Amino acid sequence: MNYSIQKIPSGSAIPEQSNTLPGKRQKDSDKLKRLSADFESLLIGQMLKTMRASVPKNGLIDGGKGEEMFNDLLDQEYANKYAHNGDSGLSKALYEQLMRREKGK
Repeated sequence: MNYSIQKIPSGSAIPEQSNTLPGKRQKDSDKLKRLSADFESLLIGQMLKTMRASVPKNGLIDGGKGEEMFNDLLDQEYANKYAHNGDSGLSKALYEQLMRREKGK
C-alpha cells in the first residue's frame, strides 16, 4: 500500500502549538503531528483489512480482483480520514508522548 502524508486539518484533535516555538522546532512539531496521524492511519488500515478478511465470501456476489482493489482503496481512504480527523485519539496520544520525550532531552 502506498500512503501519502497529508496536512492535518485545523480543528483536529491534535493540540496546536503556539507560534512561540523557534522555526525549526515548530517545523519538527508539525512534522511529528503528521507522522503521528500517518502512523495511526497505517494501524487503522491494517485493522480494516483484517476485519474485511474475516467476513466469509459466498461466491454469489463477490466481485473478484476489481472488488478487492476497490475495497483496499476504500479502506485506505477510511483510515486516512479517520486518523487525520483525530477521532480515535491515538495520534494525539502518540504525539504528546513523543513531545514529552523530546522536551526531556
